[in-house]
Amino acid sequence: MKKGKIENKVILIATLLGIMLNYVTGGFDAVVEGVKMAGIIIALLYALFLIKGLGAGDIKLLSLIGLLFPKHAFMITALSFILAAALALIRIIIRLLKKEKALVRGETIHFSIPIALACILVVIVKEVI
Repeated sequence: MKKGKIENKVILIATLLGIMLNYVTGGFDAVVEGVKMAGIIIALLYALFLIKGLGAGDIKLLSLIGLLFPKHAFMITALSFILAAALALIRIIIRLLKKEKALVRGETIHFSIPIALACILVVIVKEVI
């Protein structure tokens, strides 16, 4: 959070663990499905990276979500964007209530927080239903 970056070594370790977990729980087919979903997510979000709408670390994290939760990857990704928009809106409303400038040039949202919240929500809902 302090650096605003997702380190590659964290992504690499999580990716290797995800591949091993997929293999143990579902065999080679589960690994292929996870890798395929990770690739789809990278391909879909690459345009946002090109226009600086999303950081490379965020895309790597979302592709990792595709690897770990291939059946829920699209739902988690969509919910991540919805939660990020909600957090941005809340930030703007709070600033307006404080009579401050609503938008600050160059300000970003740490997208890893909405991604984590979306994962938790989707996994909890999956377990409850």
